[in-house]
Amino acid sequence: MGENEENKQETPEVKEVDQVQEAKQVVEQLKEQNALLAKQLDRQEKLNLQAVLSGQSTAGDVQKSDEEKAVESAKKLVAGTGFEEFID
Repeated sequence: MGENEENKQETPEVKEVDQVQEAKQVVEQLKEQNALLAKQLDRQEKLNLQAVLSGQSTAGDVQKSDEEKAVESAKKLVAGTGFEEFID
């Protein structure tokens, strides 16, 4: 019976050690994932900068409404016919 009491006492310590080791492993995995995320973020920032510098960025572009697009299309169709003044 004395042996069973020793096993009961060791079990909580073993569980605590396992939980601590598991927590350390989780921390290491998080550090690895954070490093990977930081690399990806740097890469994305470089790609965004390259897009802006090369003129491929759409920032600041005003999007036309469907009505504005229709008016512009109509103006192109009647250009040179003398009816342009009726479209405004």
